[in-house]
Amino acid sequence: FLNEPADFGAPDRPLTKPERVERSKLALSLVRADAAEEFKALTRRFADGELEADDYVDSICKAVESKENIAKMFREAELPLLIADVERQAALRAAMEAYLAGPRLFAVVGAMKCGTTSLFEYIVQHPAVMRSRQKEPHFFDWAWNKVQKWKLPGASLEASQAVCTPPREVDNPDALLKFWQVFDLDELARAGKVRVAGEATPSYLLGGRAVAERMRAALGSNLRLLIILRDPVKRAYSHYQMTADTNGTKEQLARRGTVAGRSFESLIDEDLAALRTVGADDPDVDLETFEREYLSKTPMGNGSHSYVGRGLYALQIRQWLKVFPREQFLFLKLEDFSRDIQGNMRNVFSFIGLDAIRVPDIAPKNAREYEPISADLEARLKAFYAPHNKRLAELLGPEFAYEY
Repeated sequence: FLNEPADFGAPDRPLTKPERVERSKLALSLVRADAAEEFKALTRRFADGELEADDYVDSICKAVESKENIAKMFREAELPLLIADVERQAALRAAMEAYLAGPRLFAVVGAMKCGTTSLFEYIVQHPAVMRSRQKEPHFFDWAWNKVQKWKLPGASLEASQAVCTPPREVDNPDALLKFWQVFDLDELARAGKVRVAGEATPSYLLGGRAVAERMRAALGSNLRLLIILRDPVKRAYSHYQMTADTNGTKEQLARRGTVAGRSFESLIDEDLAALRTVGADDPDVDLETFEREYLSKTPMGNGSHSYVGRGLYALQIRQWLKVFPREQFLFLKLEDFSRDIQGNMRNVFSFIGLDAIRVPDIAPKNAREYEPISADLEARLKAFYAPHNKRLAELLGPEFAYEY
């Protein structure tokens, strides 16, 4: 490795011999003395194509004392540039970026009352997944203003840094390090090789482009976004039944913002009026107007609002697609998902970068029994949603059509 620097160098960025020697010396200085010879041998095996990039990175982790030094090996010694083969170099760069970024992140961002709790609970049954301390931390919406003022104490900062070295692409590394505090990092350290960590805050979708941009700036391309949808009429009525339910803990009731004593019809009328005021009865409403005049004005801190607006899926998703590329999303339809949970979970696990398992417990979560919606209200809502549902099918595909 160090004795043969002339064998290394990237064709797209040739290094001078002194540069190769300097980088090689720096890389070796970061390796424990008792592991230096093995590190040289493994580097040669990787350069010769005998070792996969992930396995090579695992060997680096064993040979180097700290994640900080591993980051230096990658970003200061520029270890990938010491590998001549361009494909091997790219593979090593990707593997080291992935390691430094920490476990891949996922977030179930919507929609509320569409099976998000069930989806999340199914995902976290995978042994390689770390769940957030609280299913809905609301880090990027309700808690965002507090997050901006929050200063991580030294021990917490060190714990986050031990998990994640913010990638260069991340515009808000401070928020990324703070975000890791929604997880039990002591448990993460004990758990062994956790490959994926995630949360589920379904109100994020309603936050529109503003919330999407916060998440993009903090979490970048390491994030996988899951959105599960449901017939918007049934979603709205289920939403009402949850917020009208007076049973639950003090915290649950506060988050729901219970509306005991108010009828579903009065809440629907109120939200329809707000939507019509901003022109959102038209599926072709200007998206910036919809965001500015409706999404950005939804209350923070409870869920007892936007009974109709949350079902305007296409308008909300189009705002998110302005921020994240389509490949970072997995869209699911509750009606289809429920027919084959195990089959759909195989797709979910693959999407977040895991081998599939058979989910042990697939019982529905957070479900309620209640009387059916009145025929008149159902008809009114179906008429309102029909043109919006058409736009949803155009956006996501015919399998997402809700036709009445």
